[in-house]
Parts: sequence; C-alpha cells; structure tokens
Amino acid sequence: MNWETATEINNDYFTIEKSNDAINWKSIGEIKGAGNSSQSINYSYRDYKLLSGISYYRLKQIDFDGQYTYSQVEVIDLNRPNNFVNIYPNPASKQIVVEGSEEEISTIKIYNVLSKELSDQAVITKENDQRIIINLENFSPGLYYIKTKTVTNKVYKR
Repeated sequence: MNWETATEINNDYFTIEKSNDAINWKSIGEIKGAGNSSQSINYSYRDYKLLSGISYYRLKQIDFDGQYTYSQVEVIDLNRPNNFVNIYPNPASKQIVVEGSEEEISTIKIYNVLSKELSDQAVITKENDQRIIINLENFSPGLYYIKTKTVTNKVYKR
C-alpha cells in the first residue's frame, strides 16, 4: 500500500486498517506522520498476511490532538488466477508495463506476427517482483505477442 501527502498539519501517525467485509475493521500497522510539512511525502506499508478472496483497506490519519479522518476504501481481490497478466498501455508507443505474479512474469518473450522471437531487441527492466517495463522504441509499428510463462497477449506498437 502506497500513499502520498501533499501537506501535513498536526499529523501524528497513520493506522492501516483491513477488513474482509468492509464493516469490521482491524488495525494491521502504524506509520509515523511528519507532523507539519508543506512538502509532498510518500509512505508505504506492506501487508504480509494477505487474505484469500477480497480484502478492504483504509487509512486512518490521527492528529496529535486525537482527531482523525479516514481515507477512501481500497479493494484487493486475490481470487484472480495466478496466471493473470495485465499489460498497458495498449496500443503503446514507447514502452509497456507487464504486471502479474512473480512466477508468471519470470519468463517474458516477444514475438512478431511471423512468430519470430524478438526478445533480444527489447530493453526489459524488472521494476519489482510483479512489474516489468518493456521498452519498445526499437520496434517498428505493428502487432506483437508478449508471452509470459503461460499467457500470450497481443500488443500494438504505434
């Protein structure tokens, strides 16, 4: 979970809350706030105890005087299959982002419409375990196939 504040006034800390029904909430962590700041600040928290199915998350921002506000609720669905792959933007001009499970995107191959592998012509950057960036600037406009371990997707290069 990542979030950013533009400014902070009287911000003591954030509590990360989780629910499996969006009614009953449980605190799963705390992150110290900056107090007072006029600069944007990035925060992050990783939940290592994921629930199967749908989970709901929200932030509770608590001031030094005890007053608090809640963020919007974010929904995470872990029912999607392990071989789920998301590729965007499509069509693309310069690069694409490939997101999926670590195992699924551990193998990436690029093919043209004649089934010729072109993976060695692409600059592939692993951003994290679930996200890869593929630079397409060396590719001519047209249709390409991006194959991960078990899934093949069409991508159009402008």
